[in-house]
Amino acid sequence: MENTNTVNCQPFPGMTCSNRFQVRWWIGILAALVIIGLYFYRLMSTLHPNDLNNTITSYSDTVTDQTLINWLIASCGGILITGTMAIVFFFKMRDRTVELVAYKRNLETEILARRRAEEKYRSIFQNTGAATILIEADMTLSMVNENASQLLGYTREEIEGKMKTGDFIKGENFKIVREYHVARRMGEGNVPVEYEAQLIDKNGEVKDIFFRVGMIPDSQTSVASLINITEKKRMESQLRQAQKMQAIGTLAGGIAHDFNNILAGIIGYAELAIQDVEDPEKTLERLNRILSTSARAKELTRQILTFSRQTEQKLETVPLNAILEETLNLIRATAPATIRVDKKIPATTASILADPGQIHQVIMNLCTNAVHAMGGEVGVLTAKLESVELDSKAAMRIDGLSPGRYARLTIGDTGHGMTRAIRERIFDPFFTTKKNDHGTGMGLSVAHGIVKRLHGAITVKSELGSGSTFQVYFPIAENPPAMPALSKAAIPTGSEKILLIDDEETIVDVAGQMLRGLGYSVITETGSRHALWTFLKDPLAFDLVISDQTMPGMTGTEMFQKIRSVHPAQPFILSTGFSETETRESVLAMGIRELIMKPYLKDELAAVVRKVLDLPSELPVILNKG
Repeated sequence: MENTNTVNCQPFPGMTCSNRFQVRWWIGILAALVIIGLYFYRLMSTLHPNDLNNTITSYSDTVTDQTLINWLIASCGGILITGTMAIVFFFKMRDRTVELVAYKRNLETEILARRRAEEKYRSIFQNTGAATILIEADMTLSMVNENASQLLGYTREEIEGKMKTGDFIKGENFKIVREYHVARRMGEGNVPVEYEAQLIDKNGEVKDIFFRVGMIPDSQTSVASLINITEKKRMESQLRQAQKMQAIGTLAGGIAHDFNNILAGIIGYAELAIQDVEDPEKTLERLNRILSTSARAKELTRQILTFSRQTEQKLETVPLNAILEETLNLIRATAPATIRVDKKIPATTASILADPGQIHQVIMNLCTNAVHAMGGEVGVLTAKLESVELDSKAAMRIDGLSPGRYARLTIGDTGHGMTRAIRERIFDPFFTTKKNDHGTGMGLSVAHGIVKRLHGAITVKSELGSGSTFQVYFPIAENPPAMPALSKAAIPTGSEKILLIDDEETIVDVAGQMLRGLGYSVITETGSRHALWTFLKDPLAFDLVISDQTMPGMTGTEMFQKIRSVHPAQPFILSTGFSETETRESVLAMGIRELIMKPYLKDELAAVVRKVLDLPSELPVILNKG
């Protein structure tokens, strides 16, 4: 039988209910709390600790806001308060959970998108055609692609985050690259985006590299593309040399004409000297004329050899006015008599930093082009040299030059001029309007390339029927070294014993008489092998050996090697009229004391001999360059 006893109802004060009702009521409440608690536990377990703290704080605020309601409900029993709190918290947590789930999904989507973008750009970075690197503010290479790894010779693991730009780029190249690197991060606007520099790979190979560098926005990281132009530079060098030979070929007739004029003077004065040998005054005058005329031939030969020599580009301080004078003298000797050369060259002018042979080539190409433009007609070749200051606006109008001081060379002609279509292609390789026997169209292209590498520019103004004017801008060298003052000193003499070797009997005879006149004891030889035998008979007999380079049977350098194997400290001078391989620097590096170029004057020979003999008599000493 059901218990119907009534008592005060605990959940609802003031009401009566049976004991059985109270038990069922409590069981229902507990069941509800268990369900809510399990859900709450499950919900709490999914929250991050930081979100859990925020949630508890939010719950506490909720409870505080409901103080009045909870006070009212408290009269209905403590358990109802707990239930109310749980229910309120449940709905709060449900809303918060929905927000967190949505946030989590958005975050996952964003992370996935960023990961895909990173993979995309990394793939582009790794598979781009050029070697590409990322450079940090401290010049560390933070990332390199496979092409860059192959170019540098190291693995990516060896490079990334461990190696710096200075590990690959050395000397003056590194100073320039570092200057650009710092200026780029300081926001300077005139930093070159493209430039050339040399780097050294893991195997020690020097490579010519074209750099293109830019900054990654909102960072201190720069991205650089590297293109290996070593082979291109080698081909350009060969092209320049081929063009030199072509230019020499074009001038060959004029050069021969000039030499014949010089020889005519020498032969004529020699005959007159013999004719009037009994008149000492006339004989001396004519001998001096022979000497001065021969000096013209020597200078003409030197200019041709300077122009045609195949050497690596070596930048040095170059007096532009002197080179222009030399080149115009050569042009004047080879140009038709109908063409007048009008020059305006200051006695002193600012120097430029360049390779002298290449500057000869630029001027020669421009002048030769001007002569061809006038053909065999009456005309004027104008050459003018001046210093100019270009501000930013003027510089930008001239092929994007940088502001500063420039030496401006102007070469003009009174030929037929050019159309606009020809002007636009005038510097293109192999473009020419000349006949087949007047050139290959490489002269102006080569000149343009040389000037651009020196950070200069060439402009051309021409109208059909009114001639052409080329202007070349060379950056002026700042603070060039002062040239030593020349002084006329007494010709040095001596009494040492010298072995003189040359296969040309005339040279042996003349040089031998010069040296004997200076007081030296001289043994002369015209055969290389017999000369070596003479030396080996008594290796300590000679204070100095002077040998020609090009001789049948044995070269001068081969002679030196054999002599040095017997007498390592033997002073040795190498003499040559022309050599494609031997330079002063190369022979000094071998241990040879000095190089003297033929033909030489008596005072030149005397000075070189005395300088070598006065060196310490130890192992071969390499003289300072000068």
